[in-house]
Amino acid sequence: QRRVTWALEESLQLLRDKDRELEASRRALATAESSCVHFSNQLDFKTEELRAAQDANKQLNGSYETLQEAHRALGNTCTEVQIELKHLRESDAAMEEQRSRHADHTDERLRSQEQLIAALEDQCQQLASSNDGRGKEIKRLMGDLQRVTERLALVTVLPNTS
Repeated sequence: QRRVTWALEESLQLLRDKDRELEASRRALATAESSCVHFSNQLDFKTEELRAAQDANKQLNGSYETLQEAHRALGNTCTEVQIELKHLRESDAAMEEQRSRHADHTDERLRSQEQLIAALEDQCQQLASSNDGRGKEIKRLMGDLQRVTERLALVTVLPNTS
């Protein structure tokens, strides 16, 4: 009976040892489970942060593409403005050349009219000094002189459109 008691006590001791080991394993398992839950929560949080960063990156890429399109459009607009500016400069130069030619032509016409007036005045002076009965001729020349003088006044006021 002692052997049975001793064997039973030994078995009971082994069971207690196994029970302590089992309890230690349960505590280690609970700690590991708690750590797993903590790491799982951290993983979920980091996953959400990654998704938010990916969404922000997509928006940034969209903004960058929009900015590139605006830059291309601005470049095209600048090119168009430069072309238009070149055309305007060419047109301005052509208009200035035309104005200069018109001014030269007007000056020429004025000189011609002034010469004609001077010639008519000379003829009038000659006729008036000779006064040999040519009163009608003098009146005609004075009328011509008056018309030329009026035309000269118009030429100086209105540009030549021919």
